[in-house]
Amino acid sequence: MTGLITKLKRGIIEVTSREAEETTSVHLTRRDQKVIALLLSEYNTANDIARILGVAASTSKVFASNVAHKVGENNRISLVRWALEHGLREFVIATPELLPVPVPMISALTPESLGLLTRRDRRILPFVADGYSDKEIAATLDITKLAAKTLARRICQKLGTKNRATLAAAWLMTQRNSENPSTAATIGGDDLESPDRHPKLATSASYAKPLKP
Repeated sequence: MTGLITKLKRGIIEVTSREAEETTSVHLTRRDQKVIALLLSEYNTANDIARILGVAASTSKVFASNVAHKVGENNRISLVRWALEHGLREFVIATPELLPVPVPMISALTPESLGLLTRRDRRILPFVADGYSDKEIAATLDITKLAAKTLARRICQKLGTKNRATLAAAWLMTQRNSENPSTAATIGGDDLESPDRHPKLATSASYAKPLKP
């Protein structure tokens, strides 16, 4: 998928994406851009966004939901993935005046942090970062919902990511780095390959076998 960002009048931008033979465009208002910018930053919780934009936490959730719906996504994690795939992170970095205060952007995972993960962690990581719910992870990997939730929380702690949305962004950037042969071996290479987006289709031997304690 390729993305093209075009600046329009009154702060609105047009994001055009092309996948196979289909081309789609979406217009993002200045407020939409601010919400996306914060979701791509270390200040991406509902309370963080509310405080920086000067609105209630419930309102910030509505803002994020509206942006996700506008671009055809259904949750915060998939919206973060869409934004990264369409070059919004680079746009945000190049537009520092977008937000009232400077905020640090989410970065790729480091080899040191990935080295803290056990083999079990590495098998569940792609599912967590790809937006799977605890219930979906449990069904796909034949573990309990509680085990999936506990493992996901521990992975976030080990990697230093404050929540799943942060993990999703960091994981996608790490995957992009791994496409470079010179860095693949350093960050884990094929051992951290992402699963299919749909849990019912993720049935390869490397992911579908039950996890042992």
